[in-house]
Amino acid sequence: MAELDRETLARVRDAQLDALERWVASPDAAGRYAARLEEVVAHLETLAVKDLIDAEAADRLVEALGRPEVAADTVSPAVRHLAAEVLAQLDVRPESGGEIIGEAARGEIADLAARADVLNEPLLRAVVQDPAVEGVLRDILFDGLKEFQTRVNPFTAEWGVPALIGAMPRLSRGPLTKAVDGVRREFERRLEPEMRKFLERFASKALDRTVTSMLDKAGDPEAVALRRQVAAVLLEQPLSTLAFAPPDARGEHLVKTIAAAVPHAIAHPAVRAMVGAGLRAQLDALGDHTVGDARQSLGIARPDLGPLAAASWPVVKAVLLAPAVRAQISEVIDQAHEALLEG
Repeated sequence: MAELDRETLARVRDAQLDALERWVASPDAAGRYAARLEEVVAHLETLAVKDLIDAEAADRLVEALGRPEVAADTVSPAVRHLAAEVLAQLDVRPESGGEIIGEAARGEIADLAARADVLNEPLLRAVVQDPAVEGVLRDILFDGLKEFQTRVNPFTAEWGVPALIGAMPRLSRGPLTKAVDGVRREFERRLEPEMRKFLERFASKALDRTVTSMLDKAGDPEAVALRRQVAAVLLEQPLSTLAFAPPDARGEHLVKTIAAAVPHAIAHPAVRAMVGAGLRAQLDALGDHTVGDARQSLGIARPDLGPLAAASWPVVKAVLLAPAVRAQISEVIDQAHEALLEG
């Protein structure tokens, strides 16, 4: 047996590292990794949740992701690429949203739409108070009043003033016709400005009454049926009709919006506060439980780890073969050998 000196131990270390690389490259390595993953997860489920989750570290991660340079150079490009790819896939899918989410979810959405309290009063009033909405309603009402006035104008309708004049003696018709024409012209000159002035006041009241009526009658069968129908129609639309994908200009704007919004949201103090509060709430409730007990208390079944092992093995393999990892393992082996020599 060779004497335990540093040169001999160095050869042993190199042989161990070579053996590891051969194992990683062997055909059965993936299967062994899958088996070990099952054992690792089983071990993790015996540990306390608080020993595996560090709320402060998670907060620092969110803070790091929100730094301007990280947001601009890492998060935003990644989100932009992901959003563009997702939109491109949606753009060619014939399936509807309802098909994707399934019958159970469609039923839940229908039940939610049926609830009288699903309407958000502040949101509805904020929408209808927008000048653009009011302007659209004024134009619609004005066109309707104009069409009505044209059809039932007493100065031109057969049952109106013309009929009255026609019933009078012929000699009296000329002067009366002139007088009526003068009144008609003045009426028509004043009509449009007066209608618009009236609608200026009435439109906002009509919108406010509309919201009040929607809220007061939210539980009526007709209102419930309408909300259910709106939800059903939306869910029946093919995904391709709901997505704009680049190079469509609308898709480009949507991708830019998402790429700008996500990094900003991550960096926002409110998001950091929500992440921190959420983690701490879970730690307060489950921190002393084991991971397995916590999983069961939340009603989460333990998943089949086979697909995860198969999907993650290429990454794990690449990590194990990385020079930096080999150097780290070599350093640990050298430390163990030094301890052996000193002992």
